[in-house]
Amino acid sequence: MASTNLQKPCFFSVFFLLAAANIFLFSSLISIPFLPEICNLLICFFCYCAVESTAGMWAASYCTLFRGIDAQRAASWASLFYIGITIGRFICGFVTMKLNDQNMIRLGQFFIAVGAVLMLLPLGDSLLFIGLILIGLGCAPIYPSIIHETPANFGADLSQGVIGIQMAFAYVGTCLMPPVFGVLGQHISFGLYPVFLMAILILMVVMAERMHRVTAEKRNSYKANY
Repeated sequence: MASTNLQKPCFFSVFFLLAAANIFLFSSLISIPFLPEICNLLICFFCYCAVESTAGMWAASYCTLFRGIDAQRAASWASLFYIGITIGRFICGFVTMKLNDQNMIRLGQFFIAVGAVLMLLPLGDSLLFIGLILIGLGCAPIYPSIIHETPANFGADLSQGVIGIQMAFAYVGTCLMPPVFGVLGQHISFGLYPVFLMAILILMVVMAERMHRVTAEKRNSYKANY
């Protein structure tokens, strides 16, 4: 009981520290052009890192506590997510020669959505197996593509600063959202795992499409010059 009481203040302290960091980062963006578009980008990147870290951290717990898979097998199944990312990054090196960054991001989001839906279907553990791999494959192209397209979206002069702030938001998403799901899983159900991933994915898609719609003209100009 004592450890539980200590964990709650610790969690909220981390939460408020991360919130303060976000306020500081946003205040540093006030004078930067394209502020709404950059905010869309930062939320999109935050969501991606939240999906990746939550999917990897809680996969074994979901398999064990909700799907009833024994702990040893659940641990090996959770590794499928990371295997999917590893294989996906290798494949993406070749696919990027055919697709641009925007379509690579959409392709990754599609695979994550399909993986989450398969995990929700009550059709046995084989779909869970495939779903974990697909979520890993879907995560593979998004991170590098978001970074790579930043100069095209916001210009080379702003890209260094924007990428630095992107990385800050990436770490905020990585550190903040897995504990949030842990609290939800503990107090509600670990069955929310695919639902939680899907909800964050939807927000990611909305932010990415809004950003791409507004920065389309600048991206076309960048292609013409390079």
